[in-house]
Amino acid sequence: MNLGSKYPLFSLGMSKGIKDVFGSDVDYLKWQAGIKDDLNFKLAGTFQYHISAGGFLNAAAVPFPDNKQFLGNQVVLATDYLSGFQALPYYRYPTTAGFWTEYHAEHHFNGFLTNKIPGFRKLNWYLVGGINGLYMKGNNHYEEIFLGFENIFKLGRADMVWAFDQGHFQGAYFRFSVRGILSARGD
Repeated sequence: MNLGSKYPLFSLGMSKGIKDVFGSDVDYLKWQAGIKDDLNFKLAGTFQYHISAGGFLNAAAVPFPDNKQFLGNQVVLATDYLSGFQALPYYRYPTTAGFWTEYHAEHHFNGFLTNKIPGFRKLNWYLVGGINGLYMKGNNHYEEIFLGFENIFKLGRADMVWAFDQGHFQGAYFRFSVRGILSARGD
């Protein structure tokens, strides 16, 4: 039973690759910390965010699968909105950097703005907007801004995503999901 909490969810983790154990040739120490929360603003909607940071304290021998991989997406079906990127090419920024951070935030307006438009209120579609980004040591950065509608036929969500790599516009992309069927989280 999920009881919920008024406090954010904090996470902390470490992983270690130990050299010469069972013939292992890896040698690294990776850490990651994060904070995640949903804030209810009553009539003004809900704000959700997920911020994480991490890095390698030791990266003597890190095979590619153990690099920090950021969740990318290159198909029209949306990936998880609060942990992935909607337009980041797969394996674009695998890293063993000493520090990285990523953030995901979105605001669900829940009719706060769309209910003011005559005729549009009958559709019962809700506006949602947000931003995703990542920064790594060495001034590498990637950002996305998205705007869309949710509650389409009470199931769907459609977004336009504008991607920026190193501050340069990379393109606009359409993403959609269907609650419970066609989304990474299954919601």
